[in-house]
Amino acid sequence: MPSLRRGLEATAIYIMIVALGMAITVRVYDAAYGTPMMISHFWMTELLLVLLVLFYVKRFFGWEGVGFGRMNWRSMLWFLPAYGALAMAFVGIFPVVISGDLTAAQWQLLGLITFTTFLIGFSEEVMFRGILLRGALARISVVPAMFVSAVAFSLLHSVNLLGGLSLVAVIYQLAFTFVVGFFLAPLALRIGNLWPLIIWHWLWDLALFSGAFLDVGHSPVLIGLLIQAMIALVMWRSDMRR
Repeated sequence: MPSLRRGLEATAIYIMIVALGMAITVRVYDAAYGTPMMISHFWMTELLLVLLVLFYVKRFFGWEGVGFGRMNWRSMLWFLPAYGALAMAFVGIFPVVISGDLTAAQWQLLGLITFTTFLIGFSEEVMFRGILLRGALARISVVPAMFVSAVAFSLLHSVNLLGGLSLVAVIYQLAFTFVVGFFLAPLALRIGNLWPLIIWHWLWDLALFSGAFLDVGHSPVLIGLLIQAMIALVMWRSDMRR
């Protein structure tokens, strides 16, 4: 049964595992955050995180209790700007991938990036828009619960300091990921199923990491995410009036 205590407990363990995995990746493998070397080792940490969230889902929440309910397809319209931004992110990546110039080693690394980012998308969505958000809803109202989810998701990325990111870069990440958590939380509740969020999160991280690996920029996507954030304000305002 969902509870705030279990949600906070799982969140704390999750963040500690990420921090430990990040520290090991840097100190043992000398792989800084965001580099292909980091991805090639961090998938092991992500597997542990997936096992953690699966344990909490099976033991305390249940699949429906954590947010894998019936899909509200009409509410997917709220998600269109974020998926549009995602499409823009892949515009520059596809030509490089299909060019035929990639080596076998590069294809292997892209495969590993694809696998790792799926684990990230699954574990983070189930943790922050599932276990924590649904756990918070068992104790507090919708708006504070969404705020807790967004703040915790943002704070998760503070551990990237252990990965070698500068303080300025981490502060930027905290702000950006809060905005992402800000629009994903109400979407999770409106859509009623976490899979659209998991898929978007997976493909977004895949675009970021593969774009960095292939040296492909995608700055125009920020426009799409800004539009999504503005739509999120409408969703939050609606929830505040309930």
